Amino acid sequence: MKKIISVALALKREISKNNIFSYSVPDEIFVDENDIGRLVKVPFGGKKNFIDDVEVKNGGRKLIGVIIKVFDEEQYLQLLKNKNHNLVEIEKLRDILHIFHNLPKLDQHFFDLAKFAADYYHQPFGDALEMSLPPIYRTANFDENKEIKIKIKIKNKYLQNQNKPKIILNDEQQIAVDKILASFDINEKAAKNFLLFGITGSGKTEIYLHLIDFVINKLQKQVLLLVPEINLTPQLENQIFQRFFDNENNANNKNANENFAVLHSDLTAKQRDFYWRLAASGKAKIILGTRLAIFTPLPNLGCIIVDEEHDLSFRQRDNFRYSARDLAVFRANNLQIPIVLGSASPSLESWYNATISKRYQLLTLSKRANFQAILPKIKIVDFKYQHQNQNENSAEIKNFISPQILEKIHQRLANKQQSLIFLNRRGYATSLFCANCGWHSTCNHCDSNTVVHLQQFQLRCHHCGFVQKLPTACPKCGEQNIFNAGLGTQKLEELIKIEFPTANIFRIDTDSVKNRQQWLEVLEKIHNSNADILIGTQMLAKGHDFPNLTLVAVLGADFGLFASDPRAEERIFAQLLQISGRAGRADKSGEVLIQTRFTNHHLFLQLLEHNYVKFADNQLRIRQKTNFPPYCYQALLRADAKNMAVATNFLADATQFLEIKQNAKIYENLLIYDPVPLNMAKLADVNRAQLLVETQNRQLLHKFINNLIPYLEYLASQYKASQKLSWFIEIDPPEL
Repeated sequence: MKKIISVALALKREISKNNIFSYSVPDEIFVDENDIGRLVKVPFGGKKNFIDDVEVKNGGRKLIGVIIKVFDEEQYLQLLKNKNHNLVEIEKLRDILHIFHNLPKLDQHFFDLAKFAADYYHQPFGDALEMSLPPIYRTANFDENKEIKIKIKIKNKYLQNQNKPKIILNDEQQIAVDKILASFDINEKAAKNFLLFGITGSGKTEIYLHLIDFVINKLQKQVLLLVPEINLTPQLENQIFQRFFDNENNANNKNANENFAVLHSDLTAKQRDFYWRLAASGKAKIILGTRLAIFTPLPNLGCIIVDEEHDLSFRQRDNFRYSARDLAVFRANNLQIPIVLGSASPSLESWYNATISKRYQLLTLSKRANFQAILPKIKIVDFKYQHQNQNENSAEIKNFISPQILEKIHQRLANKQQSLIFLNRRGYATSLFCANCGWHSTCNHCDSNTVVHLQQFQLRCHHCGFVQKLPTACPKCGEQNIFNAGLGTQKLEELIKIEFPTANIFRIDTDSVKNRQQWLEVLEKIHNSNADILIGTQMLAKGHDFPNLTLVAVLGADFGLFASDPRAEERIFAQLLQISGRAGRADKSGEVLIQTRFTNHHLFLQLLEHNYVKFADNQLRIRQKTNFPPYCYQALLRADAKNMAVATNFLADATQFLEIKQNAKIYENLLIYDPVPLNMAKLADVNRAQLLVETQNRQLLHKFINNLIPYLEYLASQYKASQKLSWFIEIDPPEL
């Protein structure tokens, strides 16, 4: 009897909300209900393809989809009689091309995750399923039968020589581990969501390793460990290798090659394919990855760990917009397995869930794991006077760094200890400035300055990538007296080399460390004490353990302090707390100097005490008074267009939908703000505007958006192609 299947395709809301299509199966291809979840190659567009009895003509192509239902002919004909099903006649269906029986299939739990992600973030179901696939699978041009072999190689000497025995936990760590392990008992009704709040250096990673040991060896299940950034993976990879696999000749260790999978965007297509198959087949027991790994099919998942859970890098900010942390919580709850969210500076949403709503169980680590290590002393350095009198075009370091900081660096050099200067601005200078007419370098395509990159003799936009040659005179008035305004890591490196000519100085940012191998080489030099002074951006802010680093100096601590975004202070406090935690992690005391012009700001005063709890509780009180998340729920409607008026008009038209519904009192408890341009309104020649919607009722918000989307699609269809209008909705926007 003829078989018919429903296939989910990723089409970016190209045809319908869910992008689910029916196909017939040729007699020579076997398929049954056991094939639900398998990948399938199908034709799409061109000759005939139907949805809701409407023929789709957009050029023939071959696509990879996922089988979500299997019918026999009689079942399908019966469903056709039911008008509630958007099915078409059998004679209109096209045949599938191939079913990939040799690839792992997606299980029901993964379907649950994809459906939740699609529904919550208001994206097509097919697009959610596609998120699980390595990029090579999305092209329809790959060989499922080709055996992929990859040997795990650790070329870096630092990673090879860190053979650390299993560490004995202190009292706080043991209590945390015991409470989490108790939650694995199916008869235990204790919460399975844990917020592991531990100060920097408190041994959160050691707790992760103990949990991994229990899950993979005692329960024989898989563990998913999520980290926010790729550069945090090398140190964790090493610790996992040394703890769970043979310490000898790791490069050829078969167990490591089969039981450990790493998933992030810096892998080659071949590596992504290899690790995905290991994970999705259940062979890999430990899966370490960045945000994209949350969509990996894991048939035997036993525990999820999210390190640095507060980090914005867990947010996908384009195409399918989602929070990997939030999806991790759903996935764990759906499977009824423990999830551990770890951070020294938890997000206020997680802190609220742990201390007020009690959705999470709070586990606190208040002391450093190394009993010889204590929290560094934090001092606020008043730079107000120097800033008022500085000449930013001067080559003198005193115009940018306090003498107090310079003296402390000299002391560390004399004691053969390392110093870190943190400046979260790469490039040489923030812009080029003309003293005669006031011209300054700006991007031709964005509402932003172009940054001076002196070594390449270029002006670069860090937003759109626009590059132009560095001018030798003012383009506006011809004045040759143009100078570099502001301080970037390149100029800081130049000044530090003049001040400390005999020191080994390393600048660490995305301009100097461009790939994983370079990062490993830098790590080796730091750990071998071949580096005296580190100059770095946020790449160095979290997760790294440098035993000989005893001084951290923070420049530009004021950046963003008075930004309009209500979350600005939360992000600054977390960043400063994290970078402060790099100092004094071993037996040598640490010191942190934060240079600022606003020494009495409450954020710095609370930072002096390492008092995240006081800061977070104060922030939550403010948010409760202002009715801001987590005390309300938000969605952001964005419109992008060639012309700003087009974007704002589209959003203004969208508000009419709300006004109509409010008159009927359906959405009277919904608050909608006026359309406004973004703070950086123009990006890459695209003008951007936004409209914020909020309410204290989450269900009401999603109901409204579900009803709004068809109206937005209709509105967008009325605009001309030349106006290049596009729009999207972001749920729980992290930035406003």
